[in-house]
Amino acid sequence: MKGIDDEKKPLDHHSNIFHVKIILVAKALKRYLQGAEPYINRARQAPLEKTDSLYVTGRENNMGFVDEIIDKIKAENIGRLEWTRNYKTLDGKRKKKNAKMALFRL
Repeated sequence: MKGIDDEKKPLDHHSNIFHVKIILVAKALKRYLQGAEPYINRARQAPLEKTDSLYVTGRENNMGFVDEIIDKIKAENIGRLEWTRNYKTLDGKRKKKNAKMALFRL
């Protein structure tokens, strides 16, 4: 099923110096209807795009699902997990939210 977009802008940067991609786990509807596959597909594409670093992140209710995405990326050996962090971020209303991020080196 296509058409459930969770990124208004591409979350990647490619330059002569480095190549970074961010996978934002944000839409509950996408998670419910499509599961982990769209996120894993983006992770699979990252090495083909010559990405050096892949970040996976989500906040609040998505933090458990972020763990699932991290585990699947590790299981497929898409990249080497360098670290995971829990951190605080601000939402659109400037309220503090819990979040999780993982960094994979490809």
